[in-house]
Amino acid sequence: MTATLAATRSERARSLPWRSLEVWALVGSLLAIFVLDVTLPGIVLLPFMSMPVVAVATFAGARTTGLLAALALGLGLASGEINGYVPSQDYWLRLAGLALVAAVAVYLAHLSTSRERRLVAVSSGWP
Repeated sequence: MTATLAATRSERARSLPWRSLEVWALVGSLLAIFVLDVTLPGIVLLPFMSMPVVAVATFAGARTTGLLAALALGLGLASGEINGYVPSQDYWLRLAGLALVAAVAVYLAHLSTSRERRLVAVSSGWP
């Protein structure tokens, strides 16, 4: 019974992650990285945009991680356009690296969520 209650709370936290203060803190940190990247000329902060995406994958589901990954990629594209990095091959390689890290984070969040669901099913006695 206790394991089922704990698992239900965990599922509820993963299903409503936008109500979580941690998710909003990571969205804020992503926006702060974007603002710093745009306002500090000559300093490229694009690789740091993957950190909030990886961090959200540790406690949120694949959908929330994917949304934050899409936001990071969108802000990375906007940053490159604003700073004039778009024609640079180096910029596109960094953006591809961000996309790869984001894809791995979404996949790991999916694995974690599905493993949690299997654990709940086993502990509650479902076949």
